[in-house]
Amino acid sequence: MAKPTDKELLEIAANESTMTGPGIDQKIIRRVIWEYYSGSLKALFEDKGWPIVNASKLVSQTAVFAKETYGSVRAFGKAHPPLTNPVDWEQDTPRSAIFFGFDSAWTDNPKAPGAICAVGFDTQGHRTFWEPQLVSFAEALQFIETHRKNFEYSLVALDQPSIVPNQSGSRPVDKVAASLVSFIGGGVQPANRGKVGMFCDASPVWSFLSGLGAVQDPMLSREASNGLFLIEVFPALALPSLNERFAGRLSAPKYNPQNRKKFSEQDWQEVIRTVSTIANKLQLSELAEWADGLTTKERPRKGEQDKLDAAICLLVGILWRLAPSNSAAMIGSIEEGYMISPISEATRPRLSDAAKKRQVAFTV
Repeated sequence: MAKPTDKELLEIAANESTMTGPGIDQKIIRRVIWEYYSGSLKALFEDKGWPIVNASKLVSQTAVFAKETYGSVRAFGKAHPPLTNPVDWEQDTPRSAIFFGFDSAWTDNPKAPGAICAVGFDTQGHRTFWEPQLVSFAEALQFIETHRKNFEYSLVALDQPSIVPNQSGSRPVDKVAASLVSFIGGGVQPANRGKVGMFCDASPVWSFLSGLGAVQDPMLSREASNGLFLIEVFPALALPSLNERFAGRLSAPKYNPQNRKKFSEQDWQEVIRTVSTIANKLQLSELAEWADGLTTKERPRKGEQDKLDAAICLLVGILWRLAPSNSAAMIGSIEEGYMISPISEATRPRLSDAAKKRQVAFTV
């Protein structure tokens, strides 16, 4: 099935509810296949549990099973709403800009390092992707310093609490994040200064932030044309907005290979597909190809999950800067701690209601 252009995807998505005439079902199926399954009909069938009766007639079989499962192909399309509109890089991306995704692993344990990756755009708009690699805090700092030298604008998306003023308990933003993450079956580790090695005065994250010298002003990072910025992100909070399959009750992906009892190969593949799909939507083909390469890992290791999380951090940072403002939110404040996360129709109500109930800022 040929890949539709971004313009074709937008035209299909905008007119699905009113289109008539021959070929409508195929157009809807085509959009869903490429937006949610990177063009793989086989992946769709595996995801839905549909039997492959004839491998040479998967498109027509998709229409049959979509009608049986959803009532109509149009309803199938409605159940898979259009993803974020493609970014117009020419207009929206600051020239000479680089984005980093850093999953720090929170502590500086040599046996459990973090991971970092980056995408840079030169003055001509050409893109360079640096694949995720395992790093310590010091190595991550060196990676950032080395690669950002040639760029006017830099944004680091860090998966670790970066503002922790409270001595005990959890931050207000942690409680808001938990309203969604706990609902889908995940967990939010409370951040406080009492956690030795993570947030005490001697914890490596503080020396990393001090050495980096980045500005923590998420709203300014959306508008600035130059400077070094850092935002706090959380892959477990981002994933249900990036893929609605993860947004239902107890639907959090179980993709941590270190937790052998709960690890799900299907969830691992679905998270990879999510990263690949979003990367393709953002015209980051090298990142998508890297993610697709993880599908061949029969028994992924923890380090590979950390690399995948670094890629998610990277995408969240890019979406924060470039996607429509109502598709991402800053939850919390600079004073008490915050997180940046994409939001969707499936996740916005729960997060915004929890923020309102706890009197926590929710800014889009």
